[in-house]
Amino acid sequence: MIKRFTPKVNSFLRALISKTLLVFALAFFFAQLGSAQTVQVSGLCIASAVNLSVDGGSPLDGKVWYSGNSGAVTVLGFPNVQLDIYWSTADNVWYLAFDGQPYFQNATNSTTPPPTSQITWTPVVDNLNCLTGPALVIGGTGAPVLFNCPTLAATSTANYSICSGDNTSDISISTTVNTLNAKLVYFPSAQATNAARYTGGTMIGSSTTPTAGAVDFNNLSFPVNNTASPVTYHVYAILDVTDPEYTDNTCQPSVAFQVTVNPANTAGAASSAPTLSINTALTAITHATTGATGIGSPSGLPAGVMAVWASNTITISGIPTVSGPFSYSIPLTGGCGSVNATGTINVVPAPSVTCPTNTTAAACQSQAAINTAFSTWLATVSASGGCNGVLTNNNTGAPSACGGSTTVTFTYTSNCAPTTTTCQATFTVAAAPTVVLICPTNTTAAACQSQAAINTAF
Repeated sequence: MIKRFTPKVNSFLRALISKTLLVFALAFFFAQLGSAQTVQVSGLCIASAVNLSVDGGSPLDGKVWYSGNSGAVTVLGFPNVQLDIYWSTADNVWYLAFDGQPYFQNATNSTTPPPTSQITWTPVVDNLNCLTGPALVIGGTGAPVLFNCPTLAATSTANYSICSGDNTSDISISTTVNTLNAKLVYFPSAQATNAARYTGGTMIGSSTTPTAGAVDFNNLSFPVNNTASPVTYHVYAILDVTDPEYTDNTCQPSVAFQVTVNPANTAGAASSAPTLSINTALTAITHATTGATGIGSPSGLPAGVMAVWASNTITISGIPTVSGPFSYSIPLTGGCGSVNATGTINVVPAPSVTCPTNTTAAACQSQAAINTAFSTWLATVSASGGCNGVLTNNNTGAPSACGGSTTVTFTYTSNCAPTTTTCQATFTVAAAPTVVLICPTNTTAAACQSQAAINTAF
C-alpha cells in the first residue's frame, strides 16, 4: 500500500494565501490558460482518466498547480489517491505526484505543464510494475495545456524593391497572440528553416508589440548599396521572446519577405571631348550607364547633334551646324536617383584659305625689285578656322625680272576635318619689249671738208 501524504508546501501555501490573493492568482492563471483549466491524467499506473483542476494553493513556485482525487479510480492499485502536477523550483522540473510522492517528471520550463502529446514525461521511480501498461497521458480538455504557439502571417506585400538610401514601405504582419513582441531580421541569403531564422541574421527596426493582432514595422532603412547591381535581403518576421516556454518547445513561427535594394543610377565619363569643324560628322561620343532605363531631353548639344540610349549606353552623334563651345547635360530616366551624363563639344569654323590675288609685275624692273614684290605678294595669303591650323606653300622663288611667272600652291593643314585646304595663285613678270635695231644708211661724205664738219656729219 502506498504512503499517503501531501507536500508540505501544499499545507503551507494554503495557510498563507489569503482569499484575496487566491482569487488574484486564479484569475492570473485562468487568463494565461484560456479554457485549459482541467488536466486529464491517465495510463501506466492510473487505471483510467482522472481530471485535475487548478489547486486552491496555486501558483506554486511561480507556476500553476493542478490537483485532484482519483476517487474510485485506482492509482498504483489504490482508490482515493491525491494526484498533483506542480513545478519544483528546487529541482527545475514538473512533477506528477501520487499522494505527495513524485512518480513522473519533465524538465521543460514552461508556464503550464507540458502535455505528453508534445513532451515525454519520465518516471522518477523506475521499478514500478505498472510502467509496462498503457502509455502515460497528460492533456487538457480545452485549449492545449502547454501553450498557444502564435501564428504569424503577412498582411503586406511579400516583395519590395527600393532605391538605395530610401526607406521601405511598411512591412506588416498579423499575429494570434497580442502579448508577444515581434521583430524583423534579415539575411543575405534565404534561410530554409525557422531554427536558422531565430538564431542568426541582423535585426532591423525595433521590437514591436502587436495592436489588435497587427504588427507594423515602419521606416526600415537597409544598408546602402554601393555596388552596380541590386542586392536582395531575405527578411523574416519572428517572435522577439526568450521565454523557455517557446524556445524549449520549438515555437518559432516566421513570415518571409524579400527586399531588393537597387543601386543609384550612374553615368560614366564621356568617351571623348572632341573639337571638330562645323558641318563635319562627329565621331560618336558614348557614356556607359547603370540602373537607368532611358534618357530625358538633352540640353546643351549643338544643333545637328543628338543623343540616344540603348543597352546601358548613351551615344551622341550627328553633324554640328553651328560653331562654338558646348557643355551638354543628359538626364537619366528610370532606376534610382537624379543623375546626368555631362561632357563638352567644341565646334570651330571650317578651315578657310584666301590666296593672294594673281598679280603681274611691270617689265624692265631689277631682279631685286621683283623679289621684293614677290615676297610682299606671298604675305597677302590668309587662313582661318579648323584646329591648330598650319599654313604652308610650295614657293620656289620669284620669277625672272625679264619676264615669267611662278604659280604657288598654299596648303592649310588642320587637326580636325577637313584636315587639308588648298588654293593656288600666280605671280607674273611682264615680258620685256621686243628689241628693234635700225642701222644708219651707208653714207659717203665729200672730200676736202674740215675735220670739224666731218665730225659733225658722222
